[in-house]
Amino acid sequence: MAAPVYSTDLTDINLAESTTGWSALGGGGAGLSVEPDFFIQGSNCIAKQIKNETKGQHYNNGATAQGADDHVYVWLYVSTPGTTDLLTNGGLRVTLGTSGTARKEYYVAGNDTYFRGGWICYPIRYSLTPDNAVGNAGATPSFFGGVMQGTVSVKSPNLGVDAIRYGSNVQVTDGVGQPASFVSIAQFADNLTRSWGLIQEIGGGVQLQGKLLIGTGAAQAEFSATNTLVLFPDNNPVAVNQHTLAGHKEVIVDNASSVVTWDGVTFLSLDATDKGVITINTSSSTTIESCVFQNLSTTGLDVSATVTNSSWILCDTVTASQATFTGCTFTDMTGASSLITDDLGDVTDCTFNSDGSNHAIELTSIGTGSMNWSCITTGYDSGSAGSPVTPTNTGNESLFVNVGTGTLTVNVASGSTVPSIRSAGATVNVVVGQTTVTVTPLTINTEVRVFSRDGSGNNDVELAGVENSGTSFQFTLTAGTIVNVVVFNITKLPIDIYGYTVPSADANLQVNQQNDRNYLT
Repeated sequence: MAAPVYSTDLTDINLAESTTGWSALGGGGAGLSVEPDFFIQGSNCIAKQIKNETKGQHYNNGATAQGADDHVYVWLYVSTPGTTDLLTNGGLRVTLGTSGTARKEYYVAGNDTYFRGGWICYPIRYSLTPDNAVGNAGATPSFFGGVMQGTVSVKSPNLGVDAIRYGSNVQVTDGVGQPASFVSIAQFADNLTRSWGLIQEIGGGVQLQGKLLIGTGAAQAEFSATNTLVLFPDNNPVAVNQHTLAGHKEVIVDNASSVVTWDGVTFLSLDATDKGVITINTSSSTTIESCVFQNLSTTGLDVSATVTNSSWILCDTVTASQATFTGCTFTDMTGASSLITDDLGDVTDCTFNSDGSNHAIELTSIGTGSMNWSCITTGYDSGSAGSPVTPTNTGNESLFVNVGTGTLTVNVASGSTVPSIRSAGATVNVVVGQTTVTVTPLTINTEVRVFSRDGSGNNDVELAGVENSGTSFQFTLTAGTIVNVVVFNITKLPIDIYGYTVPSADANLQVNQQNDRNYLT
């Protein structure tokens, strides 16, 4: 067993333990104080009394270049939150700039949004347009701090600025046999010696306002989370300018040896601009069970991901990249296609609910030319059987075959919705009344062949088959079709099932492979 290792790329600008390098904004320099009674990191913060005026404090770090993904993270606190002005008037502001008279101010809170007070860490991307410009700030900031616009007189220092950093991510690696979780990372980050602010523990889970790397290209991670909320907060209120880059908030799984399990995890975004992204670059296995993804941007998975009984609601597009989906639901998705996959067989018993403006599935390959469809759709254009069908182009077809040439036969499983079709050029046949039969259990690398029968009951034409199976094999045919099924493995006695009638509903065809005692190992 190995304990998880937590790290971050955040770089300290100043931890606000002394007034060295700090100066007042708006006058009253002597009013700056080291405040030991309210702080969020270390032992102190830098405080200033703000009355019915616009003043603050900032730190001179010298020119501080930042990377393409970096944001500045500033901890701010007002002990009298009701005395701040409205958000749109700049009640509480992050200030970044190149001098006291050349600054950008970003409006982050006010008495209409900050009425409960408390320490809040605000991420800001310096290249974005500020809500208020003081002079003409240069391209690379050197001054970092906070400003408050007060509305009444107060008797003591009430604006606190604590740790200021820049960067973009928190990382977790190792944890083999002792997996990390969203909460364990946040608890580590929240320790007063750190208070990174990028990820924080909240009721029922965590708040993430940056990138979380589960494993890296160089190091694996073992990770498990159950019944947890991952909240992407609103860093870009509609009443003010954009403060963070779209895609800044992201959960990334990496390393081919990483093992990740999410069971009952809810990913919820409150931010309409920087909505939150889920990316599975690679892993040994990523298991997603009974999870909810709501109001997010894109979800990108890979072949190592297995998704069951999970829901995407009001998200952009999910890209499968050979991940499998069983019993999942996609509702009112905002991308042109709810799910992009190269194999309809990877999407089983799923439900798609349209708002009338997108495709349920976008298919990027026709494979061997025949695929099974076992999905339920509502709100999409009506589909029909045909060989071939006549495609339409309304943008609300349930299946978009985004392939320019070739022929695809879509076999619609019993009880599934007949898909409407858009095509980029490929010919599409839709065959209705199909039943999927699963031959199971099988020894791995078993050969299975399904034949039609001629008049004498002998094998005629191969209808389906596999050379080297997994633990099961599926074939889809019209209900009532009579077939012969041959099951062969070199270590087992052969099985011949003659005269099997394909049922009217999906079914398992149970086989019992017995060891061949004549087989020599």
